[in-house]
Amino acid sequence: MAEDTFLLPPLPERACLGVIAPAGPPRDGTLDLVVPLIERLGFRAKLFPSCHGPAFLGHLAADDGRRLADLHEALDDRQVDAVIGLRGGYGCLRLLDRIDRALLRRSPKPLIGYSDLTALHALRQQLGVAGWHAPMPASDWHKGDAGWADAVALAERLRRGLRAGDSLDLRSRRIR
Repeated sequence: MAEDTFLLPPLPERACLGVIAPAGPPRDGTLDLVVPLIERLGFRAKLFPSCHGPAFLGHLAADDGRRLADLHEALDDRQVDAVIGLRGGYGCLRLLDRIDRALLRRSPKPLIGYSDLTALHALRQQLGVAGWHAPMPASDWHKGDAGWADAVALAERLRRGLRAGDSLDLRSRRIR
């Protein structure tokens, strides 16, 4: 693959991040921080219903049907430029056998997250669709200077995209 080939193309100016909760519910007080944090990074935010619950079985953001519907709707929504998980936890594995794989192929927009969202990344990888294994707003971004620095570094990467051959310098949070 040529060095100038984008694995993940840059997001447009004022891109819209669709926020879904395919795993755990937000911890108390964190949901209200998400939209302001996204806007502070220069993006627009669209929160999908799973972010608001109600929590299901105590450890899932919403029932499986709602979480799956939000994933599908966010990927299919033309106003959403990238999809980001609200937080990790558990729950994505419960969705894997019902995810619309044709939609994943048709809509290769970036999926951002880690922890339990790694299961979604693995499925997309099997289909040849890359994603951003990165911090999420209700898990990390609000946790002091280090959490915010990670959010800023992610925003810079999203604006620049990721090219084949880029390497991440974790100490400086820079892609070279």
